[in-house]
Amino acid sequence: MTLSIKSTNEREDSLKTSKKFSVDPLLHKICDTISLCSSLPRLTQEENISLYAQGYAFYQQGQYEKGAEIFKILTLHDPMEEKFFKGLASCYQMQGFFEKATESWAICALLDKNDPYPHFHAAECLISLGEKNDAIKALLEAKKRLSTKNKKQLEGKIDLLIQGVFL
Repeated sequence: MTLSIKSTNEREDSLKTSKKFSVDPLLHKICDTISLCSSLPRLTQEENISLYAQGYAFYQQGQYEKGAEIFKILTLHDPMEEKFFKGLASCYQMQGFFEKATESWAICALLDKNDPYPHFHAAECLISLGEKNDAIKALLEAKKRLSTKNKKQLEGKIDLLIQGVFL
């Protein structure tokens, strides 16, 4: 696989012509984030833990906007940490920002190819956006990734959503 770096204008043109939520724009977004992150001061492990706890607490309290702000900071400082994107995606989803949430869930799926949950939650967002075909694809991807550890908990929910999409 060859990764080419495009100018900002080329990436913007690429984003305009590419399919919504495709991998290509997401890879550009990740590359841009990593590039930006290299110029940021590093957070210590203790600071990461503290900020994550604060973002999670905001999420638990229903303060999704504040939680999203914390998780955005964390994703900028460590763009390869999946749980930071999960927090961000969850906050966006709870605020009804389904497109942003779907993009963040897609990044989670790229960071951990075996986790079914990003696909499942992306499907929830896609259903809310009326994108039923993409939602079914995401649900089938989630189903492919089920393991003995999460199968009982998630398989029934996936099947219910698939049935609901066809109603």
